[in-house]
Amino acid sequence: MESKLLRNYCKTIAKRFRFLFMVVEFDLHCHSTRSDGTFTPEQLIFEAKRLGLKGLGIVDHDVLPSKELISLAHSSSIPVLCGIELHCDDCNDVLHILGYGVNEENEEIASILEIQAEREHSRLRGLVENLNSAGMKLDFENDVVWRAKGRSVNYLDVFDALFEKKHFNNFYALKDFLDAPDCKLMPSIVFPSSEAFIRAIHSQGGLAVLAHPLALNKETRKQKIKKAIKLGVNAVELNYPYVANGYSPSSFDDDDFAFLRELVKASGLLVSGGSDFHGSVKGRVRMGLAGIGVKEFSKIAGRLKL
Repeated sequence: MESKLLRNYCKTIAKRFRFLFMVVEFDLHCHSTRSDGTFTPEQLIFEAKRLGLKGLGIVDHDVLPSKELISLAHSSSIPVLCGIELHCDDCNDVLHILGYGVNEENEEIASILEIQAEREHSRLRGLVENLNSAGMKLDFENDVVWRAKGRSVNYLDVFDALFEKKHFNNFYALKDFLDAPDCKLMPSIVFPSSEAFIRAIHSQGGLAVLAHPLALNKETRKQKIKKAIKLGVNAVELNYPYVANGYSPSSFDDDDFAFLRELVKASGLLVSGGSDFHGSVKGRVRMGLAGIGVKEFSKIAGRLKL
């Protein structure tokens, strides 16, 4: 019995710290103040250099790379991939798709984002109403909307308001509260079609990347991942710090990682990876906690003709 407990304990520790033993040279999953991060794009590049990274990816939620961001990337002394992250629908499950190599001239994605911004605004208004009913008093306009400062309102604006009112004291406690099975405060939302988004990425010569695939529902994740590949994803985020980002160690195991590695190899997919760095929002996640090496990045850069 003690031997079995020790083996289980060791497996849990291995899950939590597997990324400490990875050589990370490129972190291709970072967020800036253009969406829900706390570092500006300039600060992200500075931090990457400070840490000795050879390059990074800035993939903000629900916003296409601007001309200013692309100009900043081109002037950087290290490679900076510009892209976007979007939550997409797949039969009542949510796929997180990254699009590398797209920009604000992509009219198909811009149209998708315009519709999604209205849906998200409505959802967050509903969340605030539900929080009020639960005794956590917030005013949507005065406590939440003003925080967006010109961009679309996102969940972080609600989170910051809750932190300021001292209803919660950190991201992880609030995430656990809202993700609990018996919590019904977050209204449902219709996400864009993953097929349409992938097609729009490809229309501009970009690469579609399936982000943190093991965060998908354990019961259906294998079929969802296979379906995403059929829809045309070019790469899979093979290296990602799940536990640091708030996912339970019990939701994946070594067999899941083995399945991913074998599927990526068999399908001829590119390998991506990153920390999902948001700055101070996720205190456990530092830039460079996960990512890829020069060999994997060179393949991505080659496909994007960088």
